[in-house]
Amino acid sequence: MLTRFLLKGWPMWSLRIVGIALTVLLVATSTGTAFAKGISALQNLNQLLDHHHDHQALQKASTLLNLNRQALRKQGLNRYNLLRVRAESLLGLKLFSPAIRAYLAAANAAHNTSEGRVARATADLIAHSVAGYYVPPSRRPASLYSAARIAIFGAASRLRAMRAFSQDQWKTLQPRIAAAQKASGLDTTIRLFAALRIAVDVQTAAQPATTQHGAAIGQNMPAVAALDAISQRLVSRIQTACRAMQANINTINRLANSKITRIINRRRVMVRLGVTPVQADQLHNIIQTCRDIQALASRFTRMFPDFPKECDLLKQLNDSALQVRRSAQSNLPR
Repeated sequence: MLTRFLLKGWPMWSLRIVGIALTVLLVATSTGTAFAKGISALQNLNQLLDHHHDHQALQKASTLLNLNRQALRKQGLNRYNLLRVRAESLLGLKLFSPAIRAYLAAANAAHNTSEGRVARATADLIAHSVAGYYVPPSRRPASLYSAARIAIFGAASRLRAMRAFSQDQWKTLQPRIAAAQKASGLDTTIRLFAALRIAVDVQTAAQPATTQHGAAIGQNMPAVAALDAISQRLVSRIQTACRAMQANINTINRLANSKITRIINRRRVMVRLGVTPVQADQLHNIIQTCRDIQALASRFTRMFPDFPKECDLLKQLNDSALQVRRSAQSNLPR
């Protein structure tokens, strides 16, 4: 009844004007909303983080991560930025284990070396902190309320914590690197890989943000210099080992193919000497060594993809080890 009364009380031309005005208002509102979503989606997420609205940031980032790549591109977003927001919001909520996993996922989605290193370094920093505070080993055990603690929340405080973590980690790692350089075997060097990965990442993240994305990233960092020296030593040792193993195989093959005289059915017959049990053991050892070299090369390239030159050299040595292994297998007695 009220609707009818209102319609009767208004002339038709007035209703048309009102309808046009409402339509314009709705279009303007929807356009403004779409503009806000399209232009400032990432900025909006960062503002939520800046104002400590971590629950909202986490919900929005998680929802957007369900979109496909094309839909994200239309909004000016990518998976790395969303995963970083997700990790930051989880850290702000003090959900440390999920935050570590989110930072590692962001590292895998990174678009450049610096993004990957900083994301991994942040995950390592959280893992080496207690309740969101990093305490240098020299000050431990220390209360969470001690002046020695450094909060990992906030960019400025996190940078201080990262620098302290970098110094402490490198101080522990230096003697191990020196021992590995003197060791005759490779086991000591291989056990350094995980610590070197952390050192490279943390030393990158400990730099000011303005230098993390420069063309000369990694230069003048001791962890990078150490990794370069260790990788060169690995390459040299593996090259020498492959040459020695192939020479040993060639010797076994030559001796196995030499002829000796035997009496068969009262007749002297020249027969092939063949591979002796001792030589067969040597071939099995060579095959296992080649497998170890292949595993080492695979592990290095998987852990240090941001060192393409070293990875290429080790991939070539992986191929060399595979050839030596096949050569040894072909000489085993059937």
